[in-house]
Amino acid sequence: GSTTFPSTGGWQSWETLSKTIQIPAGTYDLRFEVLQGPFNLNWISATGVSNNDNLLTKKLIVYPNPTSNIVHLDIQNDEKYLLSVTDISGKKVMNIDNFNSKLLDLSTFSSGVYFLSLKNGDHHFVGKINKL
Repeated sequence: GSTTFPSTGGWQSWETLSKTIQIPAGTYDLRFEVLQGPFNLNWISATGVSNNDNLLTKKLIVYPNPTSNIVHLDIQNDEKYLLSVTDISGKKVMNIDNFNSKLLDLSTFSSGVYFLSLKNGDHHFVGKINKL
């Protein structure tokens, strides 16, 4: 399928937009065709939904964001998760098994954008952090 997104009118003027699509189970490549420039794409998030409409992936609320050191993770329970943090290039910079804290110390990280993933069985939370 295809969709269009409106211009926001400038490099420092942006919107968060969402589009729901129905696709059969499987593996897909997501491609963008820019018909008119210039354009700026900040981030993309995809959420998976099973056939019975149980949400498998949820957005992780992280605050304060941007941060200089410690962030709070808004997770609903105290279960243990596999925590992964990747940098903007996709390089995994942290991996913790059996993570069960609502706080994450990023004081040793360089400034930049990082992506968080918390997984536990059918629960998967994803979030983005701007480290100052």
